[in-house]
Amino acid sequence: MKTLKKHQVFVSFLSVVIVAVVSFPALQAGETESFTTNADRQEPMEEKLDEMRSQIKRHGWTFAVDSNPVLQEHFDLFYYTPGSPEPCLQPTMTSSTSTGSVVIARPPVKYSCISTPIKNGYGNGWAFASTAMFEKLIKLKDGVTVGLSEAWLIDCNPYGWDAYNGWFASDIFFRDGAVLSGDYTPGMSCNGVPISYQAEGWRFCGNGYSVASTNSIKNAIMNYGAVACMVYVDYYFMAYSGGVFNHTSQADVNYFVIICGWNDNDSAWTITPSWGTGWGENGYMRIAYGCHRIGWAANYLIYE
Repeated sequence: MKTLKKHQVFVSFLSVVIVAVVSFPALQAGETESFTTNADRQEPMEEKLDEMRSQIKRHGWTFAVDSNPVLQEHFDLFYYTPGSPEPCLQPTMTSSTSTGSVVIARPPVKYSCISTPIKNGYGNGWAFASTAMFEKLIKLKDGVTVGLSEAWLIDCNPYGWDAYNGWFASDIFFRDGAVLSGDYTPGMSCNGVPISYQAEGWRFCGNGYSVASTNSIKNAIMNYGAVACMVYVDYYFMAYSGGVFNHTSQADVNYFVIICGWNDNDSAWTITPSWGTGWGENGYMRIAYGCHRIGWAANYLIYE
């Protein structure tokens, strides 16, 4: 709880950054456009997809893009920057990293995500990333699949966050606990809602303002099921339909996701932004280490 309090000023700043990203795409350098009606944006969307495919082919990137419900719904919300590609940052490797009470000096080459349902949430994703992380941890420790309530987090959190402005709910899960989806309906009183799960603590893999080391994230996933983090989302990201995403930008992070697996043979994480199974590879993305600042502010819950 003390750790989160130290970041309250930063949270406020981050909220401003996120609002700026969502509301003012024309501020981004390079080619940017905003379309405000369905009639106006359908044709430009197809043009952008064709241009992205051309860029992907030209640069030899290893992923595909296509139209999907997320892109159609939020086409005018994120930056589009087709210019010269930037190399993905080389991941920071460490020989061993402590995450809680267990240290895995050499994580395996490949680790598959713990299977839990992928939900469909929008906003800036903080509530969905947080619950997805806790649900995978509960599945790892208890062997049961549960559905935690994002609506309760959004409506009843003690910080006044809403669907579009928030932070990781790790401290809330530690201090107040988590509510099952079936026990809370939007609009209900927040008083008297039963708490079904409570975390014993939480930690950053590194810190709250940079990309965590690769091994620290791997260790946290092995021991605690998944990590929640931030990433930079643009049109390439939203239009992703398969492969290893290796286009990148070092622009400011603007969306919450979880990392739940990896494959060193592809040098890629397995992540989900909770956009439903109709997006990406059945709801997941394989993204190259270091791309789009994946792993920024990575943190995990402790629940034994």
